Amino acid sequence: MFRAKVTSFLRNFSSTPVNKLRVAGMVLAFFVIVNLLLLAGVKWYYAYHNSRVKFGYRLPDKFVLIRKELPSVFHLIEKDRSKYDINVIMLGDSVSYGAGSQVKPNENIGRYLEDDLTRALPGKKVKVWNLAIPGSKPGDLYFVYRKALELKPDLIVANFNYIFYTPSNIKSPGVFKWLVGDFDQDGRYRAPVESLLCPNLEHRLEYLAGQYIPVYRYRDLVNALVFKDYPGKKFQAYANGTIVRLERLFAVAPAYPTVSSATTAGNGPKKNEWFYQDWSVKLPTIAYMYNNTPIDTATNPAYLFTRQIIKEAQASGTPAVFFLAGQNHRLLHGLIDNKEYVENNRKIDQLFAEQQASYINFDNRIPDWFFTDNVHLTAPGNQLVARNLTGLVLAELNRAKAVKP
Repeated sequence: MFRAKVTSFLRNFSSTPVNKLRVAGMVLAFFVIVNLLLLAGVKWYYAYHNSRVKFGYRLPDKFVLIRKELPSVFHLIEKDRSKYDINVIMLGDSVSYGAGSQVKPNENIGRYLEDDLTRALPGKKVKVWNLAIPGSKPGDLYFVYRKALELKPDLIVANFNYIFYTPSNIKSPGVFKWLVGDFDQDGRYRAPVESLLCPNLEHRLEYLAGQYIPVYRYRDLVNALVFKDYPGKKFQAYANGTIVRLERLFAVAPAYPTVSSATTAGNGPKKNEWFYQDWSVKLPTIAYMYNNTPIDTATNPAYLFTRQIIKEAQASGTPAVFFLAGQNHRLLHGLIDNKEYVENNRKIDQLFAEQQASYINFDNRIPDWFFTDNVHLTAPGNQLVARNLTGLVLAELNRAKAVKP
């Protein structure tokens, strides 16, 4: 009875053009109020959270939590940088983040680089701020790099990845659209890369929504604060947990294979062959990332974003060291052991050489037993990369006279 009365009221209320306009006006007013309240709430939240944020060895391990913490971490660096003699910011994707299986948060490249620099510079207090974001692309790196320059670090280290430049990744030059809204509110950073960032109407509308509609821009932040993750992922995790509990209850064999320690990467040349047998099954699922279509240096968005990042680094006067992540040749074998892959690597190397950037390509420089999969490294692998970066970092710091005798 009550539902019928409500339905009848709404039908009668919206039956005339005047009332329809009233309804539309009420909806619009509600939308505007919600957005204004959200803007005020976000401002209040960061005013509160910035004074409480703590930074360990890297950013959190969930995308929505990175969304929540990154602005506060930038505030923390600005506040605490004077505590250190040398401030280095590390940027990049999951390789710099240290996303290899069984790799602890304190076993990433940035942490080992900090240790090496501390040993090489006795009496100097060194801090490496690892702000690498797993899954990010050159479009994302560009905006984080520009924002990092505002902090005036002594040096920036940034990693690139071969898969950035392949067809499967260049369709969308940036993954984290909120970086634009948060870090480039006046459009200064976006101006030089507008055509790369918004190659079509869909991308343009998406970035405009992120810039001017707070509900859209801060949706991940709301998910982080309310759900601690994406709601869909939480539901899926709950459903998977329920299935496992039911299987145990009724003694049913798991419907999916589990990965034991025997199938993970080992620590030396005699690593268990089961690792490669296990990955031979998974390899087709990542093969699409290694489509070695020739890089078109005039149109490839990742290539053009990379060039723009190098230019911004040089124009800023802040020393920088860049590196290209190595790939696991034994695992990927036929996918990358071909002339197309070699030629694409040559084009990437040539780009950094032409810009006279401090750069190292780790492809074919890392033994296969230091990998946990196609590109991520074990803790010793991260240590090896850090050791090779240390010399370049010291050279750049000395050149910029950031390190005084």
